[in-house]
Amino acid sequence: MAHQGRPGTSASPPTNPPRRVRTMQTISANPVRDLWAARNRLTEELLARDLQNESQESTDNSESSDEEMGGLTEQEILRHIQQKTYQSCPNETSTHNQTCTICQEDYVEGEKIGRLDCMDIFHLDCIKQWLELRNVCPICKETALEIDEDEDA
Repeated sequence: MAHQGRPGTSASPPTNPPRRVRTMQTISANPVRDLWAARNRLTEELLARDLQNESQESTDNSESSDEEMGGLTEQEILRHIQQKTYQSCPNETSTHNQTCTICQEDYVEGEKIGRLDCMDIFHLDCIKQWLELRNVCPICKETALEIDEDEDA
């Protein structure tokens, strides 16, 4: 004997209407601006995370002075940093010094870069933001720019 089900109900299973899949696609009027904004947000997050990690560490670094721990003013940075315009070298096979370690973006021909006293290079805008927080190279942890107190007075 076949199963009849309850009186007043159909023997076929109920059907659900098809679901709509929602996607969040935003078409920007200016994708280049959006990329730069995302790069700046990432740079700020990386700087904040690095500073937070260093403040949580309880290591005693006897080589660090109070000057190294504090940031520099924009005027001090611009007066002491070696500013260059990036030019790629077609014979260069190494990837060393082709990517800014702060923002993780490759250097592009004609971009302004800044070279620290330790000879490490970065996008000028990236390293300015960094040096305003700490006068230490983000790569080698050496003093980024030697500032003569008498010269700035």
